[in-house]
Amino acid sequence: MEKSIVSIAKGSDVQSLVDEALSLLGGLESFVKPGASVVVKPNVGHPAPPETSVNTNPAVVAAVIAAIRRCKPKEIILAEASGVRMDTLKALDVSGIGQAAKDAGVDRIVDIKRLKTEDVVEVKVPNYSQIPSFRLPRFLVDADCVIAVPIFKTHITMTYTGVVKAMKGTVDDKMHRRMHFVQLGEALFDLLAVSPVHLAIVDMIRPQEGLGPMTTGTPIDFGAIVAGTDPVAVDATCCRVAGIVPEKTYLRFGAERGLGIMAEDLIEIRGKSIKEVYRKFATPFLDTKGFGDFVGYSVFDENACSSCLAGVTAALDALRKMGPKYEENKGISIVFGAKKALPENIARGKNLILIGNCVEKFRGQGVMVPGCPPMGSPIMWGITKREDQEEELIPVETWKEEAKDL
Repeated sequence: MEKSIVSIAKGSDVQSLVDEALSLLGGLESFVKPGASVVVKPNVGHPAPPETSVNTNPAVVAAVIAAIRRCKPKEIILAEASGVRMDTLKALDVSGIGQAAKDAGVDRIVDIKRLKTEDVVEVKVPNYSQIPSFRLPRFLVDADCVIAVPIFKTHITMTYTGVVKAMKGTVDDKMHRRMHFVQLGEALFDLLAVSPVHLAIVDMIRPQEGLGPMTTGTPIDFGAIVAGTDPVAVDATCCRVAGIVPEKTYLRFGAERGLGIMAEDLIEIRGKSIKEVYRKFATPFLDTKGFGDFVGYSVFDENACSSCLAGVTAALDALRKMGPKYEENKGISIVFGAKKALPENIARGKNLILIGNCVEKFRGQGVMVPGCPPMGSPIMWGITKREDQEEELIPVETWKEEAKDL
């Protein structure tokens, strides 16, 4: 079997690192021909500033666009659909990526959520596992070269996020949400089977460890770029660099379906070796008993999606760091995820916290925190205030005027 090639560059100058990683793969001109249409897909899931490492480093996005510009393409499009209920243009602004892309010479910035019906094409997934078809941007499907530029982060419920998971940002909220209501790991590879990635350049300049992928994660100075044409091989290499065993992650679904190579002996590493750059990332969610680690709290998460799992975990972790607040709220039951009936022998009233729209039908039997998924602080408020919360609305149109020049 032919090996997948993955390059690793480590240093301090971002542009030099990107150029080195691409040179080790034969140079960007091998992928981007003069007159080509190129799509750059970063990871801009939430409106968080650069120092949080929630999104791709703006300097990495700028370096990639600058490298593409030297290849004399016809057009460079930066495209993204931020997380469910998030405003993409706001996220691009707050993250600094929108301005960085403009300064580097991008031709267009496209919010995939705002595309018109005629700009989207339905693509069937051959031999699908979870989702039979996806609505994808026509310009993405037709592009000569799609370059994924995600940041690497540890992830509370998915172990890590890199190239494969970041491609969820090519679909709208409805499809994104649907992916969370099936086996997400397998659904990611249904998407990867039809959403093209010709080249992946992973930002490990300042990745996250700990309770990522949101602001509960901890940014660390790492100074590396990992690149390749096989998203599975690239993600597997990033995992190994971070001390995560890729065979124990959702990557196995892609390898089993022949959508990439995960086996270490079938990946040719160029540049720095894994051993040279290795650093064990903190993964407390793997080293504990899950929700059992939150002593004094009964959590019923059957059939829950990864968004609610992450939200509840982040809230309980933040509460634990408060010390006295954590102690005074012990004894409560937290229920979320699709259920036909409430678990037996649990508290009712103010000692029962219902999280998310899946348990809306039980409203009145406990404290209700609505949303799909609940956003922001309402989960914490529901637990500490013991009163029903209003859904925190984030209107999609909010930032249209402020970001109209992106």
